[in-house]
Amino acid sequence: MDERQKIAQQMRADWDRRVAHDYRFWMSDGHKSDQAMFESGERDLAILLADLEIVPGSTFLEIGCGVGRLLNAALPRFSKVIGFDVSEKAIKKAQELLPESTALELRCSDGMSLNPIADKSIDLIVSYAALTSIPTDIMAGYFCEMNRALKDNGTVRVQMYLGTQHLVGNNDTLHLRCYDADNFRVAMASAGFHIEWIHELKLPFQVSFAELGIGAVIVSLKKNGSVAESREAISKLLLPGGEPQDWDEGKASEIESYMALTYAQDLVDQGELERARETLELVATRTSSLAIDIRDLLDRIVSTVKKKTADLSHLGSESVAHIDKTAIYEKNSLCLRQAFPLVAASIERAQVNLSAISLQNTPDGAVIICDGQGLDHGEKPLSAAAIWAKRLLAEKRFEAAERIIVYGLSAAYHVRALLAATSKQVAVIEPRLDVFITAMNSIDLSDVLPRLVALEVGPSATLSCITQDSELTVRPQTQVVSTETCARVKATFYGKRGLSTLHPKITVLGPLQGGTLPITAY
Repeated sequence: MDERQKIAQQMRADWDRRVAHDYRFWMSDGHKSDQAMFESGERDLAILLADLEIVPGSTFLEIGCGVGRLLNAALPRFSKVIGFDVSEKAIKKAQELLPESTALELRCSDGMSLNPIADKSIDLIVSYAALTSIPTDIMAGYFCEMNRALKDNGTVRVQMYLGTQHLVGNNDTLHLRCYDADNFRVAMASAGFHIEWIHELKLPFQVSFAELGIGAVIVSLKKNGSVAESREAISKLLLPGGEPQDWDEGKASEIESYMALTYAQDLVDQGELERARETLELVATRTSSLAIDIRDLLDRIVSTVKKKTADLSHLGSESVAHIDKTAIYEKNSLCLRQAFPLVAASIERAQVNLSAISLQNTPDGAVIICDGQGLDHGEKPLSAAAIWAKRLLAEKRFEAAERIIVYGLSAAYHVRALLAATSKQVAVIEPRLDVFITAMNSIDLSDVLPRLVALEVGPSATLSCITQDSELTVRPQTQVVSTETCARVKATFYGKRGLSTLHPKITVLGPLQGGTLPITAY
């Protein structure tokens, strides 16, 4: 499998995840309802079709069609409408949402080409808020494919960002790419097109930022009669230095998390608490560690969700659960007494309410649910934990650290994976007694507890495990169910480590509504 195929697979996985979460939010600004989404499609298709005469019998093709918001608007206007998207989930959803029609053809693409579209068979090819979120090398290949599939008198209309060049890693499927306008013109000539015009894109929300050199535009292309050069040649003309190969994967995760959290806040404001919880779960399963500003936003949203849930929920009577001295518990307890006798003594004395805790079985073993929040991956905790540990250790801030402090033990899948992947010291802070006792009762921790350099349990933990040479990773799932303790842990950590660990930056923030267009504000 070559590099482009790997990136295409990543694009499919990333967009399948986003579409599964909320197909409207990640597709457009019209995420309030299906009607609003399709109305935004009518608006955007009208922008693409400006001054274009549609000849009867014309064929329309969209690259990156998503769930079909533009296709729905195109169906009454064209004799044949074809939608390509790399996401299988997007294509399946489009099949559900769009009306049945012999004129409609939906295809899950390979992420690199327009196969099996015949040469010179399409009258109009469009792409809106899609091309610039894919790596430059793959986008260059799509321009070659457009030239191949387009009739000699056909037209291409694409939405791009032109202005100051913005570098994005070749493994990033969400950040926008902004290209130098002169480089773009030369690249289009190399792809066999001449540029009819370039118009600024104007929408109800801000999509161009002159102060940052980012201009959202619509480009109209016609064939220039020459054969397209190679994908590699076009890519080099678009971006002479190429895209970074060692791009931090966390950057895409950060913006996806920030967009999701902004959406969660909107849902909370609208009283849609269940959808807000689902969105918080996306952040929790997607991100192994969060930037401090995103953590703070998460704190505020979770606090609001909890308050509103408490206001709306009927609280039943609570009961104090006694520790169930199971065989697993006895085995774990022996290890705990040997490794951390003070923790063991405090647990033996504790009377803990377990009413907020439940267990969910998976093929990998049990996972813990706390206050309705899954603390581990709900289907594949083992593989998810291995990915988490790999991504964590790839971060530069953990390379120099002698000790890694993990906020959140839950069922210990991730801690076990981390211990297997590094020789660094690992310490754990589990803020909830009910979670820890459930783990002691249900999960064999005998291979984990003896290998920890420190363990602190409960909301009143001393936090003595935090040292100058340590780095902290906060499990978002645990932060969701124990925000106050998390705030104390972070305050202690940054107090001991100093402001240098915050890496402050100036960030431009604005409305984030999905797709690549509103991401310019971030």
